[in-house]
Amino acid sequence: MSTNKYTIKLYWEQMKKYKTSFFLALFSIPIAALFISTLLPYFFSQAIGGLSSKDESSVILNLALATIIGIVGTALNLVGFQMLTRHEGSVRASLSDATFKQVIEKAVRFFVNE
Repeated sequence: MSTNKYTIKLYWEQMKKYKTSFFLALFSIPIAALFISTLLPYFFSQAIGGLSSKDESSVILNLALATIIGIVGTALNLVGFQMLTRHEGSVRASLSDATFKQVIEKAVRFFVNE
């Protein structure tokens, strides 16, 4: 097995222990980006359009929706990056422990002549 494949195999084994944080980060960051990059400007543009047509109820509704979408998008972004940071820290610690364990086992086998 090549070094790259072996490295990815080791990483994947440790990553599978922390599936929740991985999938939470995997889904919340792109959804947050969609909220902030597409829905938020859309509702702001609708509010501005309501200003030009002097439709007060449309302006208030669109600004309220934009506020909610902005808050939800920011919260999803925060949760996603927090989970990603925790996930990487946990995987790195597990990877270090697993690698150290393998090195020690090989050293013991060498000195015991197995």
